[in-house]
Amino acid sequence: MSSVGEERLQLLDPLTARAKASPVALVRSLDQILQDAAGLSVVLDRRFQYRQMSAEMFIAKVRELCSVHEINRLYWRDTASTIKAYTLSSTWRILDLLAQACALLNCDGVLGPAILARSLIELTTVFVQTGGAVREIVTSAATIWSDKVIASEDLEGLLGKALHGTRTVPEGDFYRQTNVVTHIQKLSRIAGFEDVPKYYERLCEVAHPNALGNARFWSDGGVPQSDGAVLWSGGPGVVNTAVNQIQDDTLWALAWSGANALAGFGILDEQVRTIARAFP
Repeated sequence: MSSVGEERLQLLDPLTARAKASPVALVRSLDQILQDAAGLSVVLDRRFQYRQMSAEMFIAKVRELCSVHEINRLYWRDTASTIKAYTLSSTWRILDLLAQACALLNCDGVLGPAILARSLIELTTVFVQTGGAVREIVTSAATIWSDKVIASEDLEGLLGKALHGTRTVPEGDFYRQTNVVTHIQKLSRIAGFEDVPKYYERLCEVAHPNALGNARFWSDGGVPQSDGAVLWSGGPGVVNTAVNQIQDDTLWALAWSGANALAGFGILDEQVRTIARAFP
């Protein structure tokens, strides 16, 4: 019997067959990616806690400590707790969107899954970039934290924005989030991620009041009339070129986001383990 996670993160046979027939290798792996995501969902089905300490409280505690190791332990154990909070929050969010997109696709949804897929690309892009930045900072700190007190304002700022950032605060505010398009453009300059903007832009067309979302309801081609006009038709259940394009882009986004979410979770989880090994 399949688990709840496996039941939510799967596609019905026709969609699985469509994914396996894709010319894109990543999409052909979608079934396995969803199985792996379901397995991770089961593992992460638990609650968590993390510590948040003010600068004043941290300084007061540091004054009570004697050794470099004790000070680094205080700082990096709390940092690991924050990394874990970000890792779990983002992974749960991605898994939840994946599951809901699968559910809508299995109910013959077209626009709904596409809009969720667009959101998945945005979320996963930031997750990948944050994971890489955290790994770089922790790896560098680990080479010297046995010798001197090491703290990282860059890491604190990165995690603070990742957990609490928002576009609702004014420009210049510490927690003002960067526009996600900036993140996507930056990611596209890395080898292997060049195609992300192409799929993202097409899915944005579906999410916004633009032509591709409208064309989902139009029959392909018009019928010439005797007076020279062209008669177009459509309806809510039309299957046409636009629908096929939207569904293909959606399957790609699910595969790409699922694969990178799994990789990103592994990268961030390893940073937590690195800190835990150094400061058990």
